[in-house]
Amino acid sequence: MREKTLDRLKGNYCKIVTKEPNEEKAHVVVGTVKDIDHHDGLLLIDSKRGTYLLSTETIIAIKPKTKKGFAE
Repeated sequence: MREKTLDRLKGNYCKIVTKEPNEEKAHVVVGTVKDIDHHDGLLLIDSKRGTYLLSTETIIAIKPKTKKGFAE
């Protein structure tokens, strides 16, 4: 993914769909983009289920969402 696109999502609540090359099904992670490492191609996501470190090469789609029912 492009660096400018990812930089705009930093700090936003997003729905991220990823798919590893050796897996059949895609995985969905919903959370806040905390940090982006462009050098290593990694995304740090903070969600209700914990913290995720995702590779930018495995991302299929990212969609910003609103946090309904949550207090900021």
